[in-house]
Amino acid sequence: MSTVEILNRLHRTRFYWVIALVSKFVYFIKGNGFVSVKYHQQYRAYEFKVSGITYMSLGPGWAYTYAYLKNLLVDTYCYFYLPKDGDCVVDIGAGLGEESLILAQLVGAYGKVLSVEANPVTYGALAYACQVNSFTSCKPLNVALFETNTTVSIEDDAESYIGNTISNTSDKKSFQVRAVTFDTLVNENSLEKIDFLKLNIEGAEQFLLKGSDQSIGIVKNLCISCHDFRQNYHQHGEFYVTREKLRAFLVSKGFEITSRNTGNVVVDDFLYAKPKQ
Repeated sequence: MSTVEILNRLHRTRFYWVIALVSKFVYFIKGNGFVSVKYHQQYRAYEFKVSGITYMSLGPGWAYTYAYLKNLLVDTYCYFYLPKDGDCVVDIGAGLGEESLILAQLVGAYGKVLSVEANPVTYGALAYACQVNSFTSCKPLNVALFETNTTVSIEDDAESYIGNTISNTSDKKSFQVRAVTFDTLVNENSLEKIDFLKLNIEGAEQFLLKGSDQSIGIVKNLCISCHDFRQNYHQHGEFYVTREKLRAFLVSKGFEITSRNTGNVVVDDFLYAKPKQ
């Protein structure tokens, strides 16, 4: 049994203090020195403080460091554009801040990261991480992206926030959350340019199609994580089939589109775009 399998089994049996001790040891032998580890039950997430920076993790097997998360970012969302000092970034579907916390360090004190997460529990962990790290450039927001300004139901899966989506018919626990259009999000936060836009919102990326006419033009680079694979490989429903709709929309708005063929069904559903020169 691998270390990750042992940690995940301990997690399922709620031996959080044992996981913290084992995780500290693993970090140490991997050359990361002393790492503070603790579990936040109210967020259902682990906190790893590595080299003075706090990262939040859904599971104990995800050993986070700046280098690991940055490399993951470059290999996925930022494959064609990596934000730099002073950039403005909008991260919609920020989760626990896995990308936002790296982006905040990349854009620096003079940049801006608008970190948007709809699930209130997950948002709590995101806001906590931004606060304890004193990342003044990173602004967390607890809203959902939608086609109108309204209130929507957000699924809440206690085992994994990654699959949570907008749903009015799910039998899972859900939260009522304020929802806004992309135009409203931009206007309320006085954004004049967006150097990089990242969307990963479990099928709800299609809501960019409506309510973004006024502001899509200020986006210089974007990556949208489409979720066609959830229907194509798991039969989760037509709601998740969004890639071609979004491709057509972005082309109509003057963007050139790139996608990849990596063999990873998740990454291969990504759309990368920038305005035509």
